[in-house]
Parts: sequence; structure tokens; C-alpha cells
Amino acid sequence: MGYNEGINMHWERSYFAMNKPNIAVASLIYGDPGIPGFNYTNAVLRAGGRPFMVSNVDSAEEAQYIYDHFDGLLLTGGCDLTGKTLGVPAHPEAECVPQERDDTEILLARTFMAGDKPILAICRGEQTLNVAMGGTLIQDIESQQNIPKKTHQQEPPFSQPVHTVRFEKGSVFERITGATEIKANSMHHQAIKKPADGLQVDGRAEDGIIEAMSAKDGSRIFAVQFHPEYLSDHDAHAQRLFDHFVKLSREYQSEKEA
Repeated sequence: MGYNEGINMHWERSYFAMNKPNIAVASLIYGDPGIPGFNYTNAVLRAGGRPFMVSNVDSAEEAQYIYDHFDGLLLTGGCDLTGKTLGVPAHPEAECVPQERDDTEILLARTFMAGDKPILAICRGEQTLNVAMGGTLIQDIESQQNIPKKTHQQEPPFSQPVHTVRFEKGSVFERITGATEIKANSMHHQAIKKPADGLQVDGRAEDGIIEAMSAKDGSRIFAVQFHPEYLSDHDAHAQRLFDHFVKLSREYQSEKEA
């Protein structure tokens, strides 16, 4: 064994063995202006997890490596999914990221779903998860749904809620937040059109836009269209989403070690 190989193996054994769930945060890269990553990582840290940014996953083998070393997957916000990913021409209002980001996140989502590891998907992440599972998107809610752009694309500060989200009674989101109605921020113009067969709608905005979904089979997958990471340092409802996600990841970690 070479020196560097030995150092790397020691690092893996010591760092990944520490008693905190390791969270893969995908992926603010590829020239996507996206959303600043520290909001996500700070929310994960407050919840007791250890966040790592992951990107450039080019193969099933690489995705499996990340799956093997992490206890949960956080799919973050950012610019739009591409027309190629959606299987339709890109909308004129689309601000698409390079194709590599879509490919990376869909591959990771499917890998983590196959192993029933926890996934929290936020904004673009919710859309990515839905497409990865076979659902479809509204490409532009203003032109295709006659909903004013400003309703869901607020101006800064993003830490300021601008609309209401209502959760279904008895949903995982009511259990997590302790509420059936919360105030949320909004930074998107794409949205869920047809939910994937494996997902159920758990919350909507007042105009009907889908704002919260979870896995129908009760697995550890849930998603929101708004941005709780911007609210989580001052809004208990928002932080509880990260707390629940890290709790599920910790439970998975304990199951793995048992």
C-alpha cells in the first residue's frame, strides 16, 4: 500500500466513522448561479448532520460510491432542468444549467431511492426528484398557468416569507412541522405538473401550485418547492424539515452499524 493510499484509507475510516450522519449535498456547480450553499450546510449542521458537497458524478460506479459513504441525500435549488432532461423543447423563459448537473442529480436520486436512504429535495431538487421518478413539470407557471411571475419569484430578501403553504392533515409535513399551514418564500417559475406515481401531494400554495410531496410507500423521501434553508435560522417550521431529514439519516446510520 502506498503512502497516499494509506492516508486516504485512514481518513475514510476515522472521519466517516464519527457518530454523525454524513449528508451528500448535490450540487451547486457547473456555472449554475443557483442558491448559496452555506444556507443548506448551516441548516444541516444545526440539525446535527455533517454536510459534504458532491458533484460531477459521471457513472453508476461513482454514484454507488457516494451512496456507500453517505447516509442521506440533499437535492438543492438552482436554475431550471434542461429540455433534454424533460424530453421537450426548452421554454423561452428557461434558465437551464449545463446538462451534467441534471444527469448527476438524477443518477444520485435514483441510486439513493433504490437503497431506501433518506432524500430531502428542495425547489429545483423537488422537480429533479419528480422527473427522476417519472413525473412531469410545468416549464413556466406565468405563461402556462396564468399565475403572475412575482407570486413565485420573489425579490430579495429571500428570508422573508411571501405566501402560504397548506399541508394535508395527517401528512408527514404536518407531523414534522406541527402545523397544517406555514408561511414560505418562493424562487421558481417551473413547478410540478404531473406528480410521479411514487409520490403523493402533501401541500399546495393558495394558487394550487404543488409545494410539498412525499413517497407514497412511506420511505424516507420528501420534498418541498419553497426554500426552508433561507428561513431555518429564524423559523422553527423550516428548521424542523432539516431536523427530520438528519434524524432519518441518523436512523439509517444506526441500522447500517447494527
